[in-house]
Amino acid sequence: QASWREYERWITRFEQWMDAEGISDPTIGEIEAYDGFLADESRTSYPWDNGQGRPAPPAYAYRTRRTAISAVKLWVRREYSRRIPESPSEICIGEPEPFDPTYLTPQEVDGIFTEAAQDCARGGCEAALRLSYDAILRASELVRVERDDVDLVNGTVYVKASKGSKNTEVGISDATVDALRAHIDAHHGRGRLFHNSYGRPWRARAWATHVLRNHCADGSHALGRHSPILHRLEGGQPFGEVYR
Repeated sequence: QASWREYERWITRFEQWMDAEGISDPTIGEIEAYDGFLADESRTSYPWDNGQGRPAPPAYAYRTRRTAISAVKLWVRREYSRRIPESPSEICIGEPEPFDPTYLTPQEVDGIFTEAAQDCARGGCEAALRLSYDAILRASELVRVERDDVDLVNGTVYVKASKGSKNTEVGISDATVDALRAHIDAHHGRGRLFHNSYGRPWRARAWATHVLRNHCADGSHALGRHSPILHRLEGGQPFGEVYR
């Protein structure tokens, strides 16, 4: 949902840019010009603000412009029945920024689990953190886990993936099984597995904020995605298996 909202914003901005430039029939040339407009560091004004009253930056980063061009391509195909065969990477000026993920050591991860078990007032927090790490879950995937997705006998969880990934069954550790069993025994009759202090299922952004403020200063993505991927690869697990 967040991706589509972002696409909608960029489509609106493209329409505003076309109006300002007097363009009524966008082709690949106009889309390339739009990318150049976004990449121009000398720009001091835009036909839009950047949301919530913030001004647009002097230039948009390569990654942001890729998203913008992806949105525009879809819109042009829908509104004008015109397919743009070029990929965003063929249109966008410059090179992508290097990926430099933040991650934790295994000892730091274990410390987070221990502190959550001892100090966190939110029921099931330790189980949620452990499950996120074991199954390499995004926040949006963790909050969607239901009781029926977890097999405590075989030590697996069925992951309903987001961002175009494939649904899959993932093994979890004995410590995570124990934490989940204690949590489930204490909260019978729930569909979604994890709830906030108001008794409602966690939302992805709220869960990520909780982790950031209370458990991991590097954020839930570093704890649940970057760190377990790195630890599995360093432990000798084949890349293909980690990727799956």
